[in-house]
Amino acid sequence: MCLVASSYPSPTAPTRGAFVEDIAQGLLADGPVSVVAPLIYPADPHTESRKGVAVTRFAFGSKGQLLKEYGGTPVLMMVWYLFKGLLATLSRGRGARVIFAHWVLPAGVIGAAASYLTGRPLMVFAHGSDICVYAEKSPLYRLLTRFVLGRARHVFAVSRDIRTRLVERFGVDPGMISVISCGVDTGVFHKPPEVPSTEGPLKVLFVGDMVPAKGVAELIEAALAS
Repeated sequence: MCLVASSYPSPTAPTRGAFVEDIAQGLLADGPVSVVAPLIYPADPHTESRKGVAVTRFAFGSKGQLLKEYGGTPVLMMVWYLFKGLLATLSRGRGARVIFAHWVLPAGVIGAAASYLTGRPLMVFAHGSDICVYAEKSPLYRLLTRFVLGRARHVFAVSRDIRTRLVERFGVDPGMISVISCGVDTGVFHKPPEVPSTEGPLKVLFVGDMVPAKGVAELIEAALAS
């Protein structure tokens, strides 16, 4: 299987996209897995073997930033990103039976184009912002989303809400969608022991990218107002 992802762990950022790596690890039970992902940090290798998975990273001039960290994504950079990703996928996924794209945008566009050119079946994982945010940004993004979803043999949705959006806004057959929520490894994350409530400042824990789109400022504002 060839897994195309917009984010994947690397030596520089070993936890970024760790949940995608978990998926790749699970897929190993059915045979070899190769991963294609963008090269974000120049110090990272273009190719490596991580936990038995062959990883290929394509360079697109990121300068250490994700596409979403640019705010308004430069069109030429996006085109270059998709082109380089497609070349890497066609190369690494040559012998793959299935192409699996994690995120409809932008990884799904690469996967759908590779599926079209090779005839390999495509599966897509709709994760959240790809459908709720980016697919709504412009007619072009909506067109690309429809292209990806129309090419997919099966779509995985991270929640029932995403499934509803896929059906109502993009016309995906409900029978082609499976809802698979992201789980939590209770061996790593577990409920802390009960402690008596005490007076003191409110503490809020945020886990995620420190970018405006994540709403950290709104979270702090809401916490202060409560």
